[in-house]
Amino acid sequence: MPGPLIVLAIARADDAAALRAAVPALDMLFHADLAAVTQPVPATRDAAWLRAADATIASLHEAATIIPGCLASPLPDDPAAERALAARAEHLLAQLDRVAGCDQWTLRLTPAAAATTTTSPSTTASPPGVAYLRALKHRVDAESAPPESLLAAARHRFPHALALARETRVLPATPLLPTPRVALLAPRSARDDLAALAPALRGPTPPFDFVTDPDPAAATAPSGTGVPPVRFDAAHPVH
Repeated sequence: MPGPLIVLAIARADDAAALRAAVPALDMLFHADLAAVTQPVPATRDAAWLRAADATIASLHEAATIIPGCLASPLPDDPAAERALAARAEHLLAQLDRVAGCDQWTLRLTPAAAATTTTSPSTTASPPGVAYLRALKHRVDAESAPPESLLAAARHRFPHALALARETRVLPATPLLPTPRVALLAPRSARDDLAALAPALRGPTPPFDFVTDPDPAAATAPSGTGVPPVRFDAAHPVH
């Protein structure tokens, strides 16, 4: 593929046929046991393009185990992408093993959710001003709680969901998502049970928060591309 490109997802080379069946006309490149789904860097990376890329990643996730958007920073050309795969091959294969057969589900710890896990609120009716201050306290408590408390709150509220999860992770608050969240990595066999907990528990989605790039330098655009990086998990706001 000539010119700058983005790697939308990485999978095992053995799954290439399944990925092509799910999303026809894919651009792919290979290194040893790895396959990378690539796309030219568009002239305008607006919300419509991001939604389309997100939909493609979701379809790939349904077809096979993938690492979504791990190398989402633009690369100058195919040889650069192949070198990136080669440099990270051992790590990427381990990441694929880690998330194999799993979905990500996300619980946003809203003030209402925090209220169900504390014993301080009274169950008796309160004047509007008191109710407002109590809700404000729950919000502040939820946003400032240490990770251990957030996980404990999530387990208290959804013990069945967390029992089905292979792993849990506290996601820090951000300007776009100011309320802390807990991400669960759960087997696909648990989908029906977890879906019953919607809308508080959101999913299933590709495991964006359970894969990492081992090279911090990959978070910036390579010199000469002139294109800033993109994070596909921005397409997964928790409502």
